[in-house]
Amino acid sequence: MNRPPLPINRARISRIAEGVVAHTLRKLPKNVGDAAQNCAINLVWSGDDVCEGSGDDLLGWFDGVSVKETDGTEFPPKIFLVLDRLWEFSERRPALFEQEVAVTLLHELGHYLGLDEDEIADRGLA
Repeated sequence: MNRPPLPINRARISRIAEGVVAHTLRKLPKNVGDAAQNCAINLVWSGDDVCEGSGDDLLGWFDGVSVKETDGTEFPPKIFLVLDRLWEFSERRPALFEQEVAVTLLHELGHYLGLDEDEIADRGLA
């Protein structure tokens, strides 16, 4: 039986996303997981100041210099995941939301590791 989609509950969605991020990071190969520890992961909402100027359909983004390009003098790299957009994109279904958070996180980690869009797509993370 299909259940109707759930409304936005920020606290619940944040907890789910935090758990997915932690689980996804734990599953990474050691070298990737070690590198990922140097990149802040921010869970944000589309109304947050940090989202100003981002497209309405943007689910997440990487801000910074990839590990391939860094000389260590740049600001610390950051990944942003836009929770309400991910929630709506996943049709407000918790299981699909969990998948979308994981895929978006891995996609942005790919950018942090220096992969371009084609290389990310080749890994099934587009």
